[in-house]
Amino acid sequence: MIRRRGMRHGPAVLAVAALFGLPLVGCNLFKPTDPEPPSSRVVLRTDYSFPDSTLRTIALAIADKGENGRLAYLNALADTTRDGRGFHAIFLPEVVRRFQAANATIPDDWNRDRESRFYFNFVAKQPGAYGMSWELDVRDPDLIDETAGSATLYRRYEVQAALVGGSSVTLALGFARLDFILATGNRWVIIRWEDRLPPAPPGDYPDDLTFGSRRLELQ
Repeated sequence: MIRRRGMRHGPAVLAVAALFGLPLVGCNLFKPTDPEPPSSRVVLRTDYSFPDSTLRTIALAIADKGENGRLAYLNALADTTRDGRGFHAIFLPEVVRRFQAANATIPDDWNRDRESRFYFNFVAKQPGAYGMSWELDVRDPDLIDETAGSATLYRRYEVQAALVGGSSVTLALGFARLDFILATGNRWVIIRWEDRLPPAPPGDYPDDLTFGSRRLELQ
């Protein structure tokens, strides 16, 4: 069965909003108070039973910032050994050109192993609590074929970190095409994360905030 659907605020947004007491509107993902740091005593409830559930788990994993979060994050990505397919991230051409101009290393393949190292580098970039949101990219509908075990979702993503005094800083912002397969254990996992250009005008979405840019910066 093929589904086409989308919501303004999907499960990932609601989950992280509930975790931090965040508003669902506005640019700042955090209340104007200092959030408590993530606690290692909090049980990270993972759910990969549907593509949106997997995105929700990714958001919670980034908010966790610890080893439990890293494992939950990696379990959202296809593992060649276990799932028969691997995870790959694709960068915007503009991002590749910018890093090439700076003589930076551009890996031939950004795979799951590289993403594992990136996780800790990314969550260590700021000491404050992290919040992540996923929202529908209305330019394209979701395509979910449960019979074939494949799905493609189009999303806007944003990650913010809380600063002292109640403000926040944006660490990642952009749009992505996300391809999933239904893997072992009835898990919907990502096989391809492809950053895509923002809608016009693009000025509010600098490419140095895309996940691809952060991956190359923090590899």
